[in-house]
Amino acid sequence: MKEEKIYFADTSFLIDMIHEREETIELIETAEKVITSALCAYELNKKIRFDFSSIDEAFIRPFRVEDAEEASRLSRKMERKGEKINEIDYLIAAQARNTGIPVLTADQDFKKIDGLETIFYRD
Repeated sequence: MKEEKIYFADTSFLIDMIHEREETIELIETAEKVITSALCAYELNKKIRFDFSSIDEAFIRPFRVEDAEEASRLSRKMERKGEKINEIDYLIAAQARNTGIPVLTADQDFKKIDGLETIFYRD
């Protein structure tokens, strides 16, 4: 049975996709589905004023209570190790972990999160 290629796009990936970076186009063309977070939609709109009205809401995952709980666990664990990342990255990482879908990102902070499946699509 063929494994589906489903990805969770971080804001860095979405920005590069909009700017048509070659690496993002290749991943999109081979993916069966790419979802993102409402939090990434917020970051994207804040940074480049992207209009999400044309995007099917089925591709944008809302932030849920279980995501908040997981983000809190991640934050506490990182603090105990003496590490810290951008606050919104805890929230996005928690959503990705809760879906079990790998994160497409260029943000190196995600490397610090144990057990988070990530795909770094650029150096």
